[in-house]
Amino acid sequence: MDPKIIIIAAVVIVAVFLLLFGKRIRAHYGSLKPSAEVAANFEQYRENPDLIYYTSGPEFYPTAVTGLDKGVVLDSKLWKKRTFKEGEFKKLIQGMQQKVSELNLHLHGFVIADKEGKPIGNWYSILGLHIVIKTTTPGRISITTPSSDIYEKREGDN
Repeated sequence: MDPKIIIIAAVVIVAVFLLLFGKRIRAHYGSLKPSAEVAANFEQYRENPDLIYYTSGPEFYPTAVTGLDKGVVLDSKLWKKRTFKEGEFKKLIQGMQQKVSELNLHLHGFVIADKEGKPIGNWYSILGLHIVIKTTTPGRISITTPSSDIYEKREGDN
């Protein structure tokens, strides 16, 4: 059989598979959507009382800070739930800002959207982190944590 026909057939089969099952595969996954408003809230140290905050990574300069709506349950033991006393939220964000400044990086704000695209929280971190947001059951999500050595990896880039 002609190798060109085999390649064309394989491409067609993959395309049909993606069309038929691609949406079903992504049906349980949420996303991060860039947001200047969320970034500004973090940069101005405005803690949202309607969110429950979690951090991942080092205590004083986390790799990510996420705030989830109070009606959303986070299915993960890897995130640290945080409550902040007066000035602690500002100190945490300043620690992140100091760390990324040393690496010549920038922090960005995002809206966390559920599988339907509905906003369910906020996210603050550097760009380029690979995470997965998945609805486990209605009202419950899991979010993978960024790599714990993300800052160390970036230090080698400078």
